[in-house]
Amino acid sequence: MRIHFDTDCGIRILQYLHEHKNDIHTATELAAITHVSYQYVVKVTGALRRGGLIMSVQGRNGGFVLAKPAHEISLYDVYCCTAKEIEITEGLKMESFRKDEKLYDIYRSLQEKIIAELSKSIADISN
Repeated sequence: MRIHFDTDCGIRILQYLHEHKNDIHTATELAAITHVSYQYVVKVTGALRRGGLIMSVQGRNGGFVLAKPAHEISLYDVYCCTAKEIEITEGLKMESFRKDEKLYDIYRSLQEKIIAELSKSIADISN
C-alpha cells in the first residue's frame, strides 16, 4: 500500500487551513505552501470539497476554508476523498482467496491496522 501524493497534498492543505483558522486561502496560496502546481491544488481541493472536508468561498476574496472542525476530519477521510478505499490486495474481496485463511487473516489485520492509524485527525497531527 502506498499513500498517494493526492492524499499527502490534501492532508497538508487541511493542516494549513486548520492552523490558519478563520482565514480564507486561495488555491494560489495553497500551491505555494504545498510546493505543488496550481492545477494540482485545484484537483485536490476539488476532491476535498466533494468529500465535504472543505468549502469554497466564491467572490473576489474567495478561497477555501475547512467545512468542519479539524478534530472531526481523519486522515482516513482524506484518503477516501483522494484515493478511494484502502486495499492492500485485491484478494481481500475475492471469495476464493479466503480459502487460505491464514494469509487472508494476515492481510485483513494489516489493512485494519493501517486504517486504525489513519483514524488520527487533522487536529491531532497539526501544530
